[in-house]
Amino acid sequence: MEIELSETAEARVKRFKDLYESQTEVREERLAEVETLGVLNAAGLQTAVNRVAHLTVAEGRRVEAISGGTDLAGVNFLDYGRVAADCVCRILVDGAAMGSGFMIAPGVVITNQHVIHDTEEAKEARLEFGFEFGLDDIKPARRKFEIDLSKPFAISNEDDLDFAVFAVKGDGLDTLGWLPLEPRTDKILEGEPVVIVQHPNGREKELCLFNSELVQRVQAFLHYTTDTEPGSSGSPVFNRQWQVVGLHHASLTLPVQHRGTAVVANEGIRISKIIEALKTGKTEQGNIVDGDGPALHRLITDPDVIKNGRPVRGKQAIVVESVREISTEASKTRIRVRPIADLEDRDGHRVDFLGNGISVPHPELPEWIQADLTPRVDGQGFELKYRNYSVVMSKSRKLARYTIVDIDGGKQRQIKIDRKLRNWRDLAAVQLEAAADVWWYDPRIETQYQLGPEVYDATKFAFGHLVRREDPVWGDSDWEAVQGNDDSFYMTNCSPQHQDFNSKSWLRLENGILSSARNSRRKYVVLTGPVLRFDDPVILGIKCPVAFWKVVAYEEQGQLVSYGFMQWQTKFVDEIEDAVKKESLVLKNIQDFQVSIAEIATATSLDFGPLLDADRGKSTVALTESRLMEIFPGATFEA
Repeated sequence: MEIELSETAEARVKRFKDLYESQTEVREERLAEVETLGVLNAAGLQTAVNRVAHLTVAEGRRVEAISGGTDLAGVNFLDYGRVAADCVCRILVDGAAMGSGFMIAPGVVITNQHVIHDTEEAKEARLEFGFEFGLDDIKPARRKFEIDLSKPFAISNEDDLDFAVFAVKGDGLDTLGWLPLEPRTDKILEGEPVVIVQHPNGREKELCLFNSELVQRVQAFLHYTTDTEPGSSGSPVFNRQWQVVGLHHASLTLPVQHRGTAVVANEGIRISKIIEALKTGKTEQGNIVDGDGPALHRLITDPDVIKNGRPVRGKQAIVVESVREISTEASKTRIRVRPIADLEDRDGHRVDFLGNGISVPHPELPEWIQADLTPRVDGQGFELKYRNYSVVMSKSRKLARYTIVDIDGGKQRQIKIDRKLRNWRDLAAVQLEAAADVWWYDPRIETQYQLGPEVYDATKFAFGHLVRREDPVWGDSDWEAVQGNDDSFYMTNCSPQHQDFNSKSWLRLENGILSSARNSRRKYVVLTGPVLRFDDPVILGIKCPVAFWKVVAYEEQGQLVSYGFMQWQTKFVDEIEDAVKKESLVLKNIQDFQVSIAEIATATSLDFGPLLDADRGKSTVALTESRLMEIFPGATFEA
């Protein structure tokens, strides 16, 4: 792919080219000395002393490696490398991969100014960590963070030191480590290896470790022979002790071949020069650094941030091995409990998911329903966010008051994701048959406010998904889709439904929505819930709902469109049929039908806001396949 450079980028590359070529004679003489004398001796006594002063005690025992006498390194080289790689992110602006970046202090990231040009672009930027391949080529969980412009930032123009430093915000920020920037010089000498962790061309994170060395330190720059590509801009340049020595920002293809491949020279900005520019608020060229460089300088040079200058690991999340199982003597099914950390970084329903300026907000709730909502144990409101959907729970009923899921037919995955494919951390792991039946309690609310397995195990009630299992099964990667699959098995998404409830019209409706999304590559927002009535029949001490509803919203020609649906399960459940017949005045005429959203609002006391005005189903209509095909283009009805 041919990369078109802006005038500023062309000027940057030309400046690099002129500087590199003008230094050819000096550089070759120095490298010849390195070849003959070794790295330390060629550097001179004072520089050599400075270089060795950067080493820890353990590293000092291997000082011969700096002299070029050995390639041996302690095995902790790999440990530091793993931590260092975790601190590097891919930078997206308006959804496009623009370059790389890395954390340099808690909540602070650095990249090139030509990656994030200014504060306006910073508003649209997203920092994506974990975009890489793990063991067996399995992709780990990715996390995205935003830039926080309410805090100090600093920008040096592309034609000068080409850096941009910003604060970061987002949930789970404390799990990110950082790469300290040490102001001392001589952290790397000519002839030493150079390591770069990067996102070349926006691909998964890669590492350049071999056939790479520093060839010159000149002015404010480092020149090195390391494989990079567009997208590597903003990557950290390391010495062999995993100290950051430069900020990569430019490449130049040389008229030299090595094993049939053109040699690439690269340029990075020296970290010592960046730190000095932050401290003084201007560069050596006298150009002003935009923002508040001194405030950032105080932060990143704090001894608690620099530590020993090596990669710093972030707070470690609790691993899934701490899963607990809860059961009672009366139950056959075991419901497991995960740690809260296992549910970090879920996006839930997005109000602007449909795009084109269309909003689908959560329903408004009257005060008496608000008083009955189940609070999160962390005090952060009532919404429980999962991959691509959200749930709000009723405390008294131990069931969802409503669920709301985003379905993106254009991001359905190619791999088949059935009920057993649940391990989103390791997609290649063997899937046990029992995995299809594993359900979870949500640790973010008290377990006592989540309906347990007793009523399901002792009756013909099935563990009924409110958000259909396949609806949240989509994303930018396979692991996200599998995570959506697994997230649908929380008890908060479960409601007592007779085993035959979902076998006829309701199944036809759900198949129609999902197939339309897939075949037409459309987006839908689907709200679902039980009708929770005060006179619902009590079975085994549990009030069981006898009716369920759906409201479906989508965009058509720039307008919001919505439809409502309702189904009773009274025909299926002998145990509750008599109790329901005594009180069915409000809902008796809307069984198994498309209905007006206003009728659903009356039955549930939920205010659906803009969905009421967008409702095109003002009358009650049977749920026939022909009617559903009118509503949902491309719908099919096979299970």
